[in-house]
Order: sequence, then C-alpha cells, then structure tokens
Amino acid sequence: MGLISVKDWRVKTRPPPPASYHFDQSSPLCCTLTYVLSRSLKLFKSWLLPLLLLWLFYTFIGTLARINGSSMSPTLEDGMAVWMWKWSRFNSSWPDYGEVVATLVPPNQTPYSTESGIFGSERRTRYVKRVVGKPGDTLELKEGELLRNGTKVAEKYTSSEVAAFSSEKITLEPNQYFVLGDNRRLGESIDSRFFGPVTRLDLLGRVSWVVWPLSSWGEVR
Repeated sequence: MGLISVKDWRVKTRPPPPASYHFDQSSPLCCTLTYVLSRSLKLFKSWLLPLLLLWLFYTFIGTLARINGSSMSPTLEDGMAVWMWKWSRFNSSWPDYGEVVATLVPPNQTPYSTESGIFGSERRTRYVKRVVGKPGDTLELKEGELLRNGTKVAEKYTSSEVAAFSSEKITLEPNQYFVLGDNRRLGESIDSRFFGPVTRLDLLGRVSWVVWPLSSWGEVR
C-alpha cells in the first residue's frame, strides 16, 4: 500500500457535493403553474391595471360632474357637464376667495345632509358652490349684500336679481369655509346660509371647466 499525502487525503476524503434537485419543466404541474401565471399576468395588464389606474385618477386627480339645478346660475346652468380637479385638496393654500368648489353638506344638518344615492341608498349631499369666506373671516349678509370683515364684497358673478336676505355676523373657525350659490334669488340656492359653514374635509375639489354644452365651453370664473 502506498503512502497518501495529507493533501491527497483531504481530496479523497472530501464529502460528495449534495445532490441537485432539478424541476422538470415538462411535468404537468409545472405546465399548469406556468399557464396560470401567464394568464394572470395578461389579465392584470389588459384589465386590472387599467382599472386600477382609472380608479386612482378618479379618486385623486379629477372627474367629470353634472350640474343639477339652477343654484349656480348664471355661472353654471342645469344640465351642464363640468370638470372637477380633486388634486386641489392636497394644496394647503386652497381654496381661494371666489373659487367654485364641489362640497359635501356638513353632517347632522337635517334635511340638507343626505340625498338618495345609487340603488336608493343614502349619501352625504353634494353641492357646487362658491367660496366667499375662509377661516378667521367675519361675514354678514345685509339686505342681500355680502360683507366680509366689514367690507362689502363686489360679486359680479351673482344673478341680476338678489333677494334682500340678511343674517347675523358669523366668524369662521379654523378649518371652516362659507359657501354660497351664485343664484341669490329667493329660494334658489341651499348653501351656508342654511346649513352653515363647511370644513376643509367636506370640500371635494375645484370646479374649473365647462365641457358641455360646447357653446359654453370654457373656464369657470
């Protein structure tokens, strides 16, 4: 018997490498998994991904809305389609005086707080109004004229006929906004004169553009 060197002994006594496991791609299980993953990916790309992007756009960016009623006449008329930017909610300086917004009616303001939604379900009432008061402002309506912090506000956007409506002074708290309809004829607009100030969380977005009818196409001012 020949002598074995230390080096040869280490090589010859080294344990064999572990057996490798090979997944047979031709097996029925592998083919089924591959098919399912492939179909799922195609379904996601063709349907789920577009729907997800559409939902994200609708929820956070903007959407179309329809004007119901004449409370914003002459600026917006019944049946008009408008574009509403929802991303405005993420701007800390929004809204500004005179901007037209979509807003929810504050809760617990019966009978104004709820309306019929899809399939007859109740939901918070949604209105389109104009912002005339911001946090810290003191507002007063005197014979139909709006006074903000003691100064008369020139409202060129209101209806030609204005009801001689008067109200007590109100000072808006932090996070409160006062909204009014442009149609100031008697009984034409349900707004903050009736349901009080709205909060920042009630504001849904800025109504910025009339898209229908085409004869009225243009920016909302």
